[in-house]
Amino acid sequence: MRTLLRKSITPIFIILIVAALLWFLPYASRNGWFDKRVAETSEPAAVKVRVARVVVTPSLETQTFLGVVKETQAANLSFRVAGTIIESHIAVGTHFNAGDVVARLDSRDYDVALLRVDAEINNANAALRLLQASASDEDIATIEAQLAAATSQTQTAEINLERFASLLAEQATPKALYDLALANYDTAKAQRESLTQQLAKARRGARQEELDVMLSRIKSLEVDQTAAKNAISDTVLYAPFGGYIVEKFVDGHENIAPGIPVLSFVNLRMIDVTTSLPEEIAIRSDGIKEINVEFESYSGVHFPATIKEIGHAIQRGRQTYPLEVRVDVDNGKTSGGDAKKPQDKYVIYPGMIANVKLGITRNDETKTYEVPLNAIRNVDSINDNVWIVDGKTVTPCKVEVKRLRGGIAEVTGEINDGDVVVTAGVHSLRDGLTVEVVE
Repeated sequence: MRTLLRKSITPIFIILIVAALLWFLPYASRNGWFDKRVAETSEPAAVKVRVARVVVTPSLETQTFLGVVKETQAANLSFRVAGTIIESHIAVGTHFNAGDVVARLDSRDYDVALLRVDAEINNANAALRLLQASASDEDIATIEAQLAAATSQTQTAEINLERFASLLAEQATPKALYDLALANYDTAKAQRESLTQQLAKARRGARQEELDVMLSRIKSLEVDQTAAKNAISDTVLYAPFGGYIVEKFVDGHENIAPGIPVLSFVNLRMIDVTTSLPEEIAIRSDGIKEINVEFESYSGVHFPATIKEIGHAIQRGRQTYPLEVRVDVDNGKTSGGDAKKPQDKYVIYPGMIANVKLGITRNDETKTYEVPLNAIRNVDSINDNVWIVDGKTVTPCKVEVKRLRGGIAEVTGEINDGDVVVTAGVHSLRDGLTVEVVE
C-alpha cells in the first residue's frame, strides 16, 4: 500500500515542479533579473548625446530691427508743352525702363516753328556773307553813275523849288505846286545821300558795327532754334527711371496743358526701408559696417543695403531714433551667397514689412566663443561650465558667460575654436563618462 502511494505521488511532484519553472522563467525575464546579472558582468553602455561645434564670436555683432518699405523715387510725370496726345502707353501696373516712351503729343505746330526759325537763320547768314564780301570795281562804278544821276536830279529839284518859292511869294502859283517841288527836292536829296553812303561803304567795305549787329541777330535766332527743338523733344514723355505706373490721370487723344500731371510713376527696383534704433545702438551708428534686409515673401534671400540717413533726435512719441536704408532690389542674394538667377525678379511694394539686420562692430576687444545656451550648466553661477567631447568621453571645461544673445552664449575660458560640446543632457554627465554622438 505504501509502495503504491509513493509511486503515484512522484509524477504529480514532477508536474508541479515543471509548472513552477514554466511560470518563473517568463516572470524573471520580464523583470530583468537575467539582464541585471549580465549588466553586472559587462561594461557600462555609452550615453547618447547631441553636440555642437564651438566657433569664434564674429567681430560684428548682428542686431535685427523691424522695418517698413517706402518708395525711393516717385514722380508725377507731365509734358512741358501743350498738345494733343496721339500715342499713349499709360496703364496702371505697366513697367518701363529708363528712357522708354510713355506718351507722345502731336508735334506739327512745333515742327513748323522750327522750319520758320531755320529759314530766318539762313537769311541772316546770307546777309552776313554779303556784308563780309568786298564790293567789286564794277559795283562801285554802277553806284558812282547812280550817284551822278541823283546829284543832277537834286540840282534840278533845287532850281524848281527856288522858282516856285519866288512865284509863291508873288502869289503867282498855288501853294500845292510849291509843296510838290519841295517834296521832289527832299526825295532827290535823300537819294543822293543814300547813294553817297553806299559808295563810301563799297569803297571801304562793311563797318564792324554792322557785322556785330548781324552776328548778334544770328545768335538770337540760334537760341530760338534750340528752343524750337526742345519743344519738339518735349512732345515725347519718357520714363525718367525704371519703374511702374501706379496711377493715371488722363486718357489718349486729350488736350494737355503744360505741367499738368498725366501719371504717377514709382521706382520699385531701388527702395528705402525705415526702421527705429534704440539708444544703445544709435550711439554706435558709426560702427555699422554691414546691412542686410530680408522679406518674408522671399525666404532665404537677403538684400544688401546702405545707410541713406540716420536721425540724431528721438522720434515723436517714441524713445527711438529713425534709420532709413537704401536697398537695391536687383542685388538680392541667397543665404548661400549666390546672386539671383536671371529669370528671378524680386518685386517689393511700399508698405511691406522687412527685417533690417545690422552688423555692428563690438565694443569689447576680448575674444569670445559662441556655444548654444543649452550647452551651459549653471548659467549665471560661478560654476559655469560645458562638457567637451574628447574622443568617446566627456570632460568638463570652465567658462565665463559674457553675453547672452537669443539661444547663443558668448563665453571665455579654456575653450577653443572647433571644440565639440554637449548640448543635451548636460546635467547628467560626469567626468570621463563614455558617450555616443547622435547626429
